[in-house]
Amino acid sequence: MDIVHKIEIQKFIIIIDTSSTMSVSSYEFNQNNASSTVDIGLPEGATFGTLKIRMAQKQMITTPTTIQFTLDRSSSMIGKKLTHLIRTVTNILRVIVECNMPFSVKIDAFHSAYTKIIPLTVVTKENVEELIAKVSAIRALENTNIENAFIQSQAGLDPNAYHFFLTDGEATDGAFEVDILAGLVREDITAFFIGYGEDHNAELLSKCANKNAGKSSYQLVTQVETIGDLCGELLNEICYPALKEVVITTNNPGEYLFHPITNEWTNKIVLNQLISEKEYTFFICSLEPFTGVVLSGIDPNSGNIEMNELSTESINTTDLTIDLFKFKTNSLLADAIDRKEGVYEDLSLYFQQIRQYAREKGLLEEPAFKIMFDDIFLTHSRYHTQTGMMYALSREGSNRRQQNYRVSSQTPVEMDCESVFKGLARSCSVSSYDDEIVDEADSTIDIHPPVDIDDISLYVPTESSVDICSTQTMRRLIREVSS
Repeated sequence: MDIVHKIEIQKFIIIIDTSSTMSVSSYEFNQNNASSTVDIGLPEGATFGTLKIRMAQKQMITTPTTIQFTLDRSSSMIGKKLTHLIRTVTNILRVIVECNMPFSVKIDAFHSAYTKIIPLTVVTKENVEELIAKVSAIRALENTNIENAFIQSQAGLDPNAYHFFLTDGEATDGAFEVDILAGLVREDITAFFIGYGEDHNAELLSKCANKNAGKSSYQLVTQVETIGDLCGELLNEICYPALKEVVITTNNPGEYLFHPITNEWTNKIVLNQLISEKEYTFFICSLEPFTGVVLSGIDPNSGNIEMNELSTESINTTDLTIDLFKFKTNSLLADAIDRKEGVYEDLSLYFQQIRQYAREKGLLEEPAFKIMFDDIFLTHSRYHTQTGMMYALSREGSNRRQQNYRVSSQTPVEMDCESVFKGLARSCSVSSYDDEIVDEADSTIDIHPPVDIDDISLYVPTESSVDICSTQTMRRLIREVSS
């Protein structure tokens, strides 16, 4: 991993009038000649920076909204998978009532056949227990017909609805081909394609999500007891949008924003929405002194168009190294998804670089660094396994969406003992001899060879979730949905 740039970092802070949308925005920029060691391949003379936007707290949406659940009930769901899933869906029904959410639900389940569990119904205090009883009666059996599930679940579905599609396995009935199945998915629906466990087809669900990449997403749950954490966060996104149909544009041609959906530098970012209370970070690249951006969108309740011009007004010095590492980390994850040549070795070398930096700065326990360590380790350790693609897709997608939920490893990956214990086996055999038996010619043998504590094969990933992107309201919903 070449290290070619050293960067001095400056921070541009702008305070704008508090509106119904935002409270504080800030620009942070790098300029050449001092403190960082992260090369992200910018053009000669370009500076790297960030735009941070914190959304103000907004009330829950008042527009009547439909949520559809399409749940895999094939025989592989028997046991704790189905138990946790039913608990999560019933908790969501109770939360809808307790919080007076203006939601209707439609719940279907599939195996070889497709079953309508609950027709489109407004959830109320009077009917919630009846609905819960119907969901609780779902049982698992037979095969997995994803083709029929796609066709049936989308028929007549309102384009403004939110679709939770969950499966834990490959198609074992009906059509099997990825392109044929993905071709059945409508492009006008916001859908969360949830892979439940490690035996599903990540390529299929990812392609399905890409049919409506600005709104839909592929989500991975390997520890099935965390399904409530994910669904609680997704429910928060549905309930508390602060701004819809978001457009962020730069003022001049030489100023660029990094698009989190397309992974490209551009003069304009178009996003589905920004969420209440949440702080967002967008990367900036500028070939000239930066003059600011314009942010516009639609208030989800009033329908009014809101526009804010964010111009630079004051400059302070700061350190953006962590943002450079975030950019570089997700770039490598994207390279791993595309299977670019040499990326496996790049991940290992980069892991040493970022660990050494964090260790020197006393940042090993910093949440953002812990997430990046796990990003790199899980992608690298599973790179040559059948599950490697799903972990890379999931971790990279969570970063792009600035999502709090991130998948963790369900099962440990076997370590490469030869690389982990470099020379240790040999040193043990040598040290077992009596001193006088060791030949003088072997005196150069390193009986205690050094072990690189930042070697990726020695890393133990974080066991508990790292909270870095949640809000107070989101945490409350996650608790209620996952309880």
